[in-house]
Amino acid sequence: MCKGHSRNVQNRLGYFISVELSPNNHGRIKMNIIKALHGQSGFSMRWASIGILLYAFTIKSLADVSNISMSAIVVPNCQFSGGNSTMSFGSYDPTDSNVSSPLNSSASFILRCSQGSAAVISLSDGLNAVNGTRRLTSGIDNYLNYNLYKDSGRSIQWNMTNTMQYTANSSKAQTFTIYGQIPAGQVNIGVGSYSDTVTINVTF
Repeated sequence: MCKGHSRNVQNRLGYFISVELSPNNHGRIKMNIIKALHGQSGFSMRWASIGILLYAFTIKSLADVSNISMSAIVVPNCQFSGGNSTMSFGSYDPTDSNVSSPLNSSASFILRCSQGSAAVISLSDGLNAVNGTRRLTSGIDNYLNYNLYKDSGRSIQWNMTNTMQYTANSSKAQTFTIYGQIPAGQVNIGVGSYSDTVTINVTF
């Protein structure tokens, strides 16, 4: 606790003035002026006390608040981002190697989907299909049957009804492989360069 501070000053009229500054328990400062008057037989003391109270005011700033609601939507999306889009079977020999053995090949594509997107991937039947059978062609009435599969064992066909279900666990690119096969024993075909175009469909 802080002690008071006092100082005595004698003015020209012979008065003694005592000034005392002391804080009270409310944080206020009281100043007492003590006045002593000179008498004939010693000093006759008469006291006058003037209290000056100093207040400390806390000025509270006036303010108001409001909230802003934030929102965002991450949409499902899938994009192709490369891969080996050409499936080349090479040479098919209907008189020798492919009389009893099929000719296999594969191709791949890369898909990038936003995390959590559920996609359905299907393959069209191509431009020359008949009754669900895909066919390569070299021209009018020259066809070579083939199939596309989901698995390397070439047991599960991949088309518009047998689709691939895919749910993206992350937004990283995912590679998908298409396995192709030209069945053996297609002997009544003419020489030439055969081709077809298949469309990859992704819905999400």
